[in-house]
Amino acid sequence: LDYNGTNVMPEDPTREGYIFKGWATTANATEANFTKDTPVTESLKVYAVWVDEKDAKDADKFTPEYEDTNGEVGKAVSTGEPKFKDKDGKDTTKPEGTTFALAEDYTGKATIDKNTGVITYTPVAGDTTVTIPVVVTYSDGSKDNTTATINVTEESDKDIIPYEPTDPENPTNP
Repeated sequence: LDYNGTNVMPEDPTREGYIFKGWATTANATEANFTKDTPVTESLKVYAVWVDEKDAKDADKFTPEYEDTNGEVGKAVSTGEPKFKDKDGKDTTKPEGTTFALAEDYTGKATIDKNTGVITYTPVAGDTTVTIPVVVTYSDGSKDNTTATINVTEESDKDIIPYEPTDPENPTNP
């Protein structure tokens, strides 16, 4: 863990003929369930999760990621399209036929373009960091889960001109 409580992840391992899917908290896992954001409350082991290259689906070969987006209360903001990395962690293009949807359990007011993955959201008072879960579906039917993060600031006061009275003894009389 680093000082912020974030797990410091090791470099992805390699294994001839296999694709690394991520880390899991149980041996022989078939799905990764441990990330840099997984809470750690006690000592634990993590195990590499592998899939044979000949059995790999698109979700095993690609990793979608959104860059954080900054937003302001009361103003609609759109994320960029998610970026994709290949099995070696290198930037690659979005696989043909990929679609995007908000996770079924998401109850917020964001919308998503099903073809591009661009998310639009209008932050409201009280929002500080908004995390929007996204399901990425590939043309082979396999799916990935990712999130888009919008960091929210309060309304800017850059358009407010402060009032400075010309007569400090009588501030209501300009």
